[in-house]
Amino acid sequence: MSVIIGVYCSSVIGRAHKENGLQNQDAVSVFENERIALAVLSDGVSECEFGGQGAEAAVKVTERLLVKNHQKLWKMPPQKTVGIILNEVRHGLSSLAEGDLSRCASTLCFALLDKVSRRLMLFKLGDSNVYLFSKDGCALFGKGQGADTRFTVSPDAEAAAELEMVDGVGLTAVMLCSDGAWRSMYDGNRLKDELTAAAASGDTETFKQHFDSQENTDDSSFALIHLSNN
Repeated sequence: MSVIIGVYCSSVIGRAHKENGLQNQDAVSVFENERIALAVLSDGVSECEFGGQGAEAAVKVTERLLVKNHQKLWKMPPQKTVGIILNEVRHGLSSLAEGDLSRCASTLCFALLDKVSRRLMLFKLGDSNVYLFSKDGCALFGKGQGADTRFTVSPDAEAAAELEMVDGVGLTAVMLCSDGAWRSMYDGNRLKDELTAAAASGDTETFKQHFDSQENTDDSSFALIHLSNN
C-alpha cells in the first residue's frame, strides 16, 4: 500500500522578473494532516496586472476548499467538482479584480491524496504540469505538456480543466511544476535522469539546487508529494 512520507514545495524567482524589480508570479503550497496530503500550484500570467496576486489567491482558496470539503468532493462527478473549485477561485478573486477577472489570470493544478483509500484527485488547468512517478518511470497527467493556455478566469475554463481520480498504489511521488520549472527539466523529450531519480526518492534538495543553478528567465516552482510503497 502507499503511505505518505513527505510533502515539500519551493519557488525560485525568474531572472527577468528579478532584473525588472518584479515579484515572483508563482504561488505554491503543501498541506498534510492525518487523513490527506495536498499540493497546490498556480502560475500567474505576467502580462496581467494582478497575475501574481491572482495566483496566490487561487492557491489559498483551493487549499482551503479542499481541506474543508474533500470528503464531499470525492463523491461528486468530476465536472461538478471542477465547477465548484473554479467558482470558489473566481469569488476569491472578485475583490482583487475590481470587476475585471482577466487582470488576475493564472494556471492552477493540484494533487490531493486520501491516505486511507490511497486515491488521488488530480487537477490541471493551463500549462503547469502534473507528473506521476513509479518504479516504471514517469507519466504526465492530462492532455500533454504545455497543451493548454487557458486560465482560471477563462470563459471556457470549466471545459478545459482536467480532473481525474486515480489509484495511488504503486506510485512513488506526485509532482506539480510551473512551466518555468518543467521547461528546464528535460533532455530532449524525457525528464533528466537525475531529476526522475530525485522525485522517486523524495530528494527535494536536488530539485532546489537544479532550479537555483538554472537562472531561468521565468519563475520556477514545484511541489512534491513523496510516497513509499510497503
